[in-house]
Amino acid sequence: MVQDITERLRVEQELKTAKLAAVVREDAQRYSFLADAVPMMIWTARPDGGLDYYNKAWFDYTGQTPAQAEDWGWGSVLHPDDLQPCVERWKHSLATGQDYDCEIPFQARGQTEFTGGFWAAPRRGATKRGRSCNGLEPSTRYR
Repeated sequence: MVQDITERLRVEQELKTAKLAAVVREDAQRYSFLADAVPMMIWTARPDGGLDYYNKAWFDYTGQTPAQAEDWGWGSVLHPDDLQPCVERWKHSLATGQDYDCEIPFQARGQTEFTGGFWAAPRRGATKRGRSCNGLEPSTRYR
């Protein structure tokens, strides 16, 4: 006797997909909770260099909204004289995989002076692409 199990297999696959999606959501929530608890700015970038995640400290410090900071929007908080050299060094780091470490002045919410610095290191995952980055040291941030 032959039995068609197509429907059962489809339902099993849907359940596996739903369970995986729940695990991914929980991991993302856990990461965001941890990143938001740290008193440093933390951000991540795609392989093209556009930033795709900022923790709460970034928005609190810079006053940017998520829409303003999206992609390459971080450049608006840098001192105008430093923007182009910063972008060039960032692109070099992306192309070579070298760490990115520099003191580049940027502006805090409501401030006129520019202070701070950035550090970034390659995300060394299975794809060997992308960047994982974090920003200011708390001692610099609260000067």
